Amino acid sequence: MLKRIYMNRMIIARNKKAGIFAPAICVRTSQGTERGHTVFIEGRSVVRQMQEPEPLAAGATVWIETLARVSIITHKEHEDDDYINIS
Repeated sequence: MLKRIYMNRMIIARNKKAGIFAPAICVRTSQGTERGHTVFIEGRSVVRQMQEPEPLAAGATVWIETLARVSIITHKEHEDDDYINIS
């Protein structure tokens, strides 16, 4: 399954303004989008920079594409981290 990984700059701006640490790394697949603080790519990947009119739906113009397995980690205060694996 193709995965596209990008940073959501709106979440980054909101984090900075509100002083919070919401996950801003997005992993988009045909099944939806997962967000995390850390993403591990377990294989080959390609970084793409696109010019309009071809940005992702979220507006990203630079992203990583991979068919490799991806692990997403979301850090939580006072709790164990959440792990999501996408094959």
